[in-house]
Amino acid sequence: MRPEAHLAATIEILSTLFETARPTDKYLDGYFKANRYAGSKDKRAIRTIVYDIYRHLRQYEFVIGSAQPRSLVMAYLLGQGDDAETIGQKFNGEKYAAANLSDDEVTAIANAKNLKDASKAVLQNVADWQYAQFNNQFGDNTESELEALNQQASLDVRVNTAQTNIEDAQKALSKQGLESVATSLSPIGLRLEPTTQLTQSPSYRYGAVEIQDEAAQVASLLAGAKPKMSIVDYCAGGGGKTLALAAQMQNKGQVYALDIDQARLKAIKPRIDRAKLHNVQTHKLGSEKTNQLMYELAGNVDITFVDAPCSGTGTWRRAPDARFNLTEDMLNQLVQRQSHILESASKLVKNGGKLVYATCSLFSAENENQVSKFLANNAEFELLPFAQEWEIHLKTPVPQSASSLEGTLLLTPNQHNTDGFFVAVMQRKNLPIS
Repeated sequence: MRPEAHLAATIEILSTLFETARPTDKYLDGYFKANRYAGSKDKRAIRTIVYDIYRHLRQYEFVIGSAQPRSLVMAYLLGQGDDAETIGQKFNGEKYAAANLSDDEVTAIANAKNLKDASKAVLQNVADWQYAQFNNQFGDNTESELEALNQQASLDVRVNTAQTNIEDAQKALSKQGLESVATSLSPIGLRLEPTTQLTQSPSYRYGAVEIQDEAAQVASLLAGAKPKMSIVDYCAGGGGKTLALAAQMQNKGQVYALDIDQARLKAIKPRIDRAKLHNVQTHKLGSEKTNQLMYELAGNVDITFVDAPCSGTGTWRRAPDARFNLTEDMLNQLVQRQSHILESASKLVKNGGKLVYATCSLFSAENENQVSKFLANNAEFELLPFAQEWEIHLKTPVPQSASSLEGTLLLTPNQHNTDGFFVAVMQRKNLPIS
């Protein structure tokens, strides 16, 4: 494919994504399967342009005065140093190229604005209300945190300790031509280059390693899962935490993976098989069978892990398109849902047991505020300082938390080079359960 065809494909892709709000990575996978004429270099070039536009969408919209896909591609080219004549040559209307520039588009290019006149929210590629949320959390560090969210994330893997150890896993990957370094926070993590083709490697296919960001690994480790425990992963989702908890238990005990989405639960099963784990059950929340299970588990669970549905702001490095699908109303609905889930999940925890609340959000409304509210309304629970749990279960140097609530952990891309992730470890006091 010629460069002009890459631009035309980008316009086509963005047009569909803007209309459907589908996750970009999944849509691109399907697009390239349907358009097999695109070679590996073509795919890489198109992905690069699409993600660059998402990482600078508000800037490009400001510069060119429009958020239409064609206009955004023009602004992208301006950002690459192209002048009006060069852009016109690339929008030439020939086969596989985008249609010729209209008079209005030529005028828009000629009248392109300078970013020095843009607001802070535009410069950081977030909505005005989102910028206010970040500023509320980070204050003077807001710009640095948002800049970090616009960078490409690393590829982290968690070593499946039910199968191997980190030293042997790293050696095996190296023999497969995949070089890695140990993560600094998680004692069972390895970090690879973002472009690493991991999923075809024997280590991945046979379950020795699992793709999981270092921050999510830390959250699972802070729970302190041990063999023979009874653990509930209340919002199992794709199963990353489920697998991590089950591996820590060395296949002894039971992990109950619960989720409202049956399709997600079904997708966990091949991952469980690949990891060679035998101590996991999956259950759909709301079903009669699961309701009976919840009744039986109430007050008897060692650890209930709540990785709550959230805004996902901490993962924007990996999904730069997600910010444009997040509205203030959606955030408010998520906050209400999180509160309800936390209250329901807490009923399962036994005396002396733990309730772990985690999100991949950087917003205090979903993190510190939720935990503070829960503790105020549930005197039978107390917060366990994360540093205390870290020293027991991770034994790596304890990081400084970015959280405004003492005792809770907030990791950020800027300060810790991980996804944004919040964790609070709470314990039910040894009191009678009402």
